[in-house]
Amino acid sequence: MKHTLASFTALALMSGAASVQASAPAKPIELELPAKVRSASSLEDDGRPSFSKPSAGALPISVELPNPGIDEDLAGVDPSIETRAAVAATWTARKQFKNFGQRQLFQVGFHEALHWVLDDPVIGEWDYRRGQLAGEQAPDATRVGLERGRQDALQAARETATRHVSALFQAPGRRPLPDPRPAVPAALVAALNPEVRAPQLIDVFEAVPVAEVSTEAEALLASDPWMLYRRASSTDAYDDSWVDAKGALDFWLDHHRERALWRQLDTADRASFSRLFQQIYQHQLSELLAERAERVYAQGFDAGWTYGNAVAHEWSFRQGYHAGFAAQLTKSAQTGFEELYPEHYQEHYRSLYREHFDAARLAEEPGRTDRDRPGRGASDSTVAFSQDQSSVPATDPN
Repeated sequence: MKHTLASFTALALMSGAASVQASAPAKPIELELPAKVRSASSLEDDGRPSFSKPSAGALPISVELPNPGIDEDLAGVDPSIETRAAVAATWTARKQFKNFGQRQLFQVGFHEALHWVLDDPVIGEWDYRRGQLAGEQAPDATRVGLERGRQDALQAARETATRHVSALFQAPGRRPLPDPRPAVPAALVAALNPEVRAPQLIDVFEAVPVAEVSTEAEALLASDPWMLYRRASSTDAYDDSWVDAKGALDFWLDHHRERALWRQLDTADRASFSRLFQQIYQHQLSELLAERAERVYAQGFDAGWTYGNAVAHEWSFRQGYHAGFAAQLTKSAQTGFEELYPEHYQEHYRSLYREHFDAARLAEEPGRTDRDRPGRGASDSTVAFSQDQSSVPATDPN
């Protein structure tokens, strides 16, 4: 199979620090897998380990039917009716097995192997590592991470500067010296953990059509592979309604060209024909199951193993890509935050300090405005900022 993943979307949602979380949440960003990054199914098998297919083992469900024999009271039935009932029952048993029984037994084997493969974490380890590397190297992870980190730095710097300046001017009319603390808060950086929407297994089943892996499985599966996988046990994967003898008689009446015979029988002969048909049908079906059930189950197991491996490789690749992408997104977001936070903090701190400082000065001189102040070119707050700030802390204790 040569399956190329056209697009793989991940929704990256940056979660901000405690002070940032109070604001409107960031909108999810839809990311498309770069074309140069390939899915697991298109990777060259350079180093991927191979795993031997296990034996299908015994059929995990019971298909044994009771052999009713022929009722003694039917021994004297018209031989022509008995012969026609036997012919009809034998034809129907073969048809029912081919159309329904074979598909159900194949499905049981497919289900068993599919769960065997996808429940084994070792099978997809190689593809996981490949996907993880591809995710870490994805340009979008770096680009989007830097963008979101810088956005959060702007907002966090504004809120932190506001809190620091407000604390300085708590007393009415106070005009303290500036005390900026632009060091990047470690707690805010640590809180920048991106939340990337995890891949969904159902999407992998849709991306790996069973026809591309096994034409036999496409022809014989009675259910969609994803719906089949979701069934908890082999018993749930098997529908035994096809063995019902009364339903088989209805099938014969609806499909066989000799069904006109039924209209020629009176009520008593119809009852005899029906009882003979059902008893012979069960006998014939029991023989077919004894002869073919295990073989068809093993064929389904082989096909399920092949398809399950294709799904497991792709599933593991996407999980690895998700993990690598999320890790790089986090790293880039933290880098972007650390790059711009000090600059944004200083800018907002300076602006807010001037506003508070001048407001405090005007509060001390009722009736006077900036227009009345001589030498309006440089405010007192600007002079304050020009003073030595050697006592500014290197880190932010908050």
